Amino acid sequence: MEKEKNNNETLEILKDLNKAYKDFINSPTSENIETFVRISALYTSTWIRDASGESSKQITSESETGEDLKNLDSNIGDEIKVYTASTPDLTLSKRLDQIADNIRERVNIKRYLTKTEIGRAEGGNGDIKLITSSTYCPPLNTLQGLDFFYVDHSFRGTIYSDKRNKHLNRRWYVSSDRNEKGEKGSKTPWEVLREEFNELAEDANTKKLFNKSLDDERIVNSKIIYSDDLDLKERKKYFNEITLNDDDRKYFMDRDVHFVIFQAEYPKKPDQYVTSTGENTPVWRDVCIFNPDLITFRNFTNDLNFKPKISIPDNREWVMSNDMPNISNQAMREFLKYTHPRMKIIELEDDEH
Repeated sequence: MEKEKNNNETLEILKDLNKAYKDFINSPTSENIETFVRISALYTSTWIRDASGESSKQITSESETGEDLKNLDSNIGDEIKVYTASTPDLTLSKRLDQIADNIRERVNIKRYLTKTEIGRAEGGNGDIKLITSSTYCPPLNTLQGLDFFYVDHSFRGTIYSDKRNKHLNRRWYVSSDRNEKGEKGSKTPWEVLREEFNELAEDANTKKLFNKSLDDERIVNSKIIYSDDLDLKERKKYFNEITLNDDDRKYFMDRDVHFVIFQAEYPKKPDQYVTSTGENTPVWRDVCIFNPDLITFRNFTNDLNFKPKISIPDNREWVMSNDMPNISNQAMREFLKYTHPRMKIIELEDDEH
C-alpha cells in the first residue's frame, strides 16, 4: 500500500508539473518559471524515492501508468500546490562574494529550506537510523538569485534517560545521559556497535540508498585520507585533528582504530551559503573511525565560526560539528570500501537483490 501511495503522490506532482508548463507557455513570467522549476525538482526527489524502493513501480514517459498519465490534460485542476524543490546550480558558490554584508546579517536561510525524505534504514532494533533526504532552497532575490539542492545521509541515534527509563532521540553528537534525578552525567561522543552498523548498511544498500544518483553535485573535487596509508608522523597529525582531547585519543588508541577522512571544499551546511564568500569556501571533512567492534562518524570544518561546534583545545585550524553526523553520498561510498570491502553497492539500474 505504501508503494502505491508513493506512486500516486508522484503522479499528482506530475499533473501539477504539466499544468505549470502550460501556464508558463501561455504567460512566461518569472513567477511561472519559478513554479515550474520548483515542481520539476520535487518530481526529481519523489522519482528517486520511488526508484530506491524495493519493487517500487516507477513512472516513466514510456510506461504511461494507466489512463492517468495519458490524460494529464483532462485531469489538470485549477490550482497548483506550492512546492519547494529544485535542481542543483553548480555556479552558485561563485556568486556568494556578491552578497552584501548587511544582507548576510539579516538572512535566516533555514526558514526557506524544504527537506524531502528519500528513504531510511535501521540497525540495532531501531536504535540507529540512517535517513536519506534532499534539501532545497528556492531562489532568493536578496541573495543574488541563490538557490541550491543536495542529498545527504543523516544519522539518528538514541540516548538513555534514567528518569524516563527509556531511550530518547539523541540531539547532539557529544551529549550527556541523565540519571533518575535528571542530573547530567559526563559528556560522551556518539558511537555504535559495528554489528548494528552492519545491519543498517545492508538495509540501506538493499534499498539502494547509496546509489550514485544520490551524489552531492556540489562536491567537485575530494581527497581521501586512510590511516593505514600514512606514515607514523602523518597518522599522528591527522588523528589529532579528528579527535577532541587526550581522553578521546586514548580511548581510540586503546582500541586500535582505523580512520578514513573524506575532505572536500564546499558550503556543506545551508548557513554557510550566507556566511561564506567565493574566496573563502569552507573545507569539510567527513570522518569514519572504526575497528571490528565499534564505529563512529564525525564532521569537521575549517570554518571556525560554524555552529554548533566543539573546539579542539590544541588545534586552531579545525572545529567539529556537534550536530549528529550528516554524510555525503560520495563519502559514504568511500567509507564502505574500507568498512565493507566485499559489499557491492546496488545502483538504480541493478536488478533487485
